[in-house]
Amino acid sequence: MNRSSVNPESIKRTARLFASREYWRLQAAKSHVTQWYNTFMSTIVKMMSPDQIDRFYLKLKGRAEEKKTPQYAKWMVKIQGITVTAWNSGKVVFQGEDMDWLVDSAQGDIAPAKKKSAPASSNSVSPVPSVSVSRNPAHEIFPQAGSDEVGTGDYIGPVVVAAVIVPDKGTADKLHALAITDSKAMTDTYIMKIAPQIEKMVPNSILVMQNPLYNDVHDRRNYNMNKIKAMLHNQAYLNLEKKGYALPDLCMIDQFCQPKTFYSYLTQEKRITPNLKFQTKAESSWIAVAAASVLARWRFLQTWELLEEKYGMKLAKGGGAKATESAKKLLEKIGKERMNEVVKIHFANSRKVGLLPDSLV
Repeated sequence: MNRSSVNPESIKRTARLFASREYWRLQAAKSHVTQWYNTFMSTIVKMMSPDQIDRFYLKLKGRAEEKKTPQYAKWMVKIQGITVTAWNSGKVVFQGEDMDWLVDSAQGDIAPAKKKSAPASSNSVSPVPSVSVSRNPAHEIFPQAGSDEVGTGDYIGPVVVAAVIVPDKGTADKLHALAITDSKAMTDTYIMKIAPQIEKMVPNSILVMQNPLYNDVHDRRNYNMNKIKAMLHNQAYLNLEKKGYALPDLCMIDQFCQPKTFYSYLTQEKRITPNLKFQTKAESSWIAVAAASVLARWRFLQTWELLEEKYGMKLAKGGGAKATESAKKLLEKIGKERMNEVVKIHFANSRKVGLLPDSLV
């Protein structure tokens, strides 16, 4: 190209285009959704005392980039691609990729693992409810992995998928002692109590698809809920491998579609987890699926609390009238343009809230 023929104004326009956030958002939309997983879905929430939060901030100060502090938060910083937000409630939220080293640094008393193995839990067993996974000998196969999802029927809030590996019978016995089963049959209070024990007890991967990304892939790419779930389940198992764990021969999914359909949803994926097993109500039979169900619900509840803190109001779970009324109140508070941050726009509730005309619901 002749350098003298280059238009300076054209160069300036190109520079402005590449500097714009909208340009990069559109580029991301053109790329395949699996390239976004680590950016949008890797989230870890830890409870810390005010003193711990202050000490952690001092440790990060000078090494991290200061970000605009959200309402109801103490501070927000970004370090090596990881965003850390300390909320007034004591929750510290880490978002990014390969965050274990930073979480370890925040807690101080946790040494980074050199070799990936399933750690034994030394925590005492909490009082348990009267529900539990069956102890059918046919399901006592170890190691076993399982995955489950929550949030798919909730108008407000994210979709969360978790996958875990139960390496041996000893670990399974500890999980059974907690009387875990399908998280829908357990109280949220009990889940919040035991989930931290389970998180330390078994290798796990938890993916959180926040509402902006969910709405984007559903509307822009026309992905239905089952396709989104299939992609998240597949990615959860791949993430376990990425963390250094070998997947067992038995990887069980709580079935939400036929196996053939599940794999048809993954035809564009670069990597696919092969030979997955499928069973309806698997969380009532397989301890790994039950553990995944609990961890997924736990992360959903943590994210829910952060949403309520962010918007300064209580929100209603589920997909019924209470959720609709809750969304109407939120709409009055934050405006229509921001509702995609909180709700699944395509749900029928959106018509009643006023986010979509009847013909688009």
